[in-house]
Amino acid sequence: LNPFLFSPFSNIFLIKFFYKMLQLFIQTIIKKPFAFKGRSSRLEFFSFTFFSQIIFLLLYFVFRYQPYLLSKIEKLLSLKEPLSISLFYISIPFFMILLIVLYLLIGISLTSRRLHDCNVSGVWSLLCFNGGFSPLFFIKGTSGANRYGEEPPN
Repeated sequence: LNPFLFSPFSNIFLIKFFYKMLQLFIQTIIKKPFAFKGRSSRLEFFSFTFFSQIIFLLLYFVFRYQPYLLSKIEKLLSLKEPLSISLFYISIPFFMILLIVLYLLIGISLTSRRLHDCNVSGVWSLLCFNGGFSPLFFIKGTSGANRYGEEPPN
């Protein structure tokens, strides 16, 4: 049994790693969501996949158990009339379609940049984008500059 595993230093490392992943996720979403040129690191690719899966899982539970949650809120607030949820039900499909389209576009552009890091054409991203587990997590990119640009920072 490794005593370092349960030490506070390992928790600090995990917090820093998680924070770095969150920064890369936000950078991918905000700064270069539709950039098909350049390269991206394995960590950037993994962080986008990790956090987007968490977001979709949370949204699934919110939308799946929404009637149950609304009934609990009504009981908690002791409302005599039910909450008006028609606008909520109308907006859900539009919101989900918009979110899925954005996720696919950002995912394809990120997969294209990840393939550029492996010195492969980004056109292949249309075939290997699956939105979940991908072998691109494990393939190390080319060292130094290649025909798609400089090596991404780690």
